[in-house]
Amino acid sequence: MKAVNGVKSRTVGWEALAFVALLTLILGYAFGTGYLPVRFFDSGDWRSADYWSGHRVQMIDHLLWSGQLNGLTKPQVIYLLGPETETSYFSEFDFVYSLGPERGFFSIDSEWLVINFDENGVVSTYQIVRD
Repeated sequence: MKAVNGVKSRTVGWEALAFVALLTLILGYAFGTGYLPVRFFDSGDWRSADYWSGHRVQMIDHLLWSGQLNGLTKPQVIYLLGPETETSYFSEFDFVYSLGPERGFFSIDSEWLVINFDENGVVSTYQIVRD
């Protein structure tokens, strides 16, 4: 350490450079794979988003984290998310919503929100799946 005007100072060491490099790698990976930025869920934006916009993929994590689907009935889910996506995929689920191209450097598949209801018509399970 060098003393400047009686105060000890320390030059930036390898620890700080390693921390900055690691942070840069983490953020670069997150943005590159599509896991950032995360958008807040907005029902209107969700319903108007097209497949290629990526808006649904960006909002899905916030929707799931918020628990907004918990305890909803079928009409409430339709009110919140709009009509389900018509597809022959995932016929074992009650509702299927297209999210868009999968997150990652190579988006070969699509991501989907799938929802099942219990015998009372209330959301019992939901998850993200890929085709």
